[in-house]
Amino acid sequence: MKGRGTCPLDPRGIIALPTHSSDHPECAWIMYHQIREVIHTKKTSCYLTFHNYTEIQVSVSSQTMRQQIHKAAVIYSIFCTEQKTSYSFITDGRKRPVR
Repeated sequence: MKGRGTCPLDPRGIIALPTHSSDHPECAWIMYHQIREVIHTKKTSCYLTFHNYTEIQVSVSSQTMRQQIHKAAVIYSIFCTEQKTSYSFITDGRKRPVR
C-alpha cells in the first residue's frame, strides 16, 4: 500500500490508521476509536492519548495525525453507519486529475 491509507477492518467500526506509509520502518497502526487526544509537541512529532489515558509519542506531526483521524471519521461515517454521502479528501483547492 502506498501512502497513509486508512483501513476499515470491520463494518462494525473497527478502523486502523497508519502513522506513516505501510512500508516505512516506523509505521504504527492506531485504532481510530481508541484515540482521545492529539497533543502537539514539535513540528515532526506528537503524543497520542488513548481513552485509557495511555500516551505514546509518534514521529509524525500533529496536523498529519489529525488529518488521518479526520479521514478515519469520514470512512466510519460512510462504511459503518447508515449515513450515505459523498466526500472528497482534497482540501487545498487544487484540481487533481481523476484516476
